[in-house]
Amino acid sequence: MKKIFLSSVIFLVLTLIGCQENSGNNPISADINSKTQDGPHGILPGTVSGEIPLDRMLVLYGLGNTYFQIEGKIQYNEELISDQNSLSSVTGQYDRRVEINFDAVLSDPAQPGGGNTWNINSRSDDVISNIPPNGGAILTKYYTVPERNDGLTIVCEYSVKPEGVSLSSIRLENSFKD
Repeated sequence: MKKIFLSSVIFLVLTLIGCQENSGNNPISADINSKTQDGPHGILPGTVSGEIPLDRMLVLYGLGNTYFQIEGKIQYNEELISDQNSLSSVTGQYDRRVEINFDAVLSDPAQPGGGNTWNINSRSDDVISNIPPNGGAILTKYYTVPERNDGLTIVCEYSVKPEGVSLSSIRLENSFKD
């Protein structure tokens, strides 16, 4: 009887451990490095920093799709900048300053020997105003691929929330369409 009870307990513990969600497998989620205590309206004061890894295939859609590999990282710092005595603290809306450092290498895997590579390095500093509590905002950034004359651009949509910044989507566009 003891063996049956012990076996049941071990089975239950293993089931509970195995059913936990593994959040480390999402390639678009951010790795948030620091947080502080909740402020008024549940908003995180101070700075939230993190890094979003890039390692994926991007498609430039058109007549005969073109594929590119992107590798690198996006680092961000997000800071609450609303004044405690401002109207935004009464309405619950807030302002955030978002600094994004985009550092990536784009390559054409179809070319022999890895083909051409293009380094894209960009830093931006944006202020997003009047974000509702428990809400967020979408910040769209355009990164022109240097040393190309065809207008190839990387378009990133970031989701800005009190918990941090995440990459909602990343795609290629050709701003000089034929």
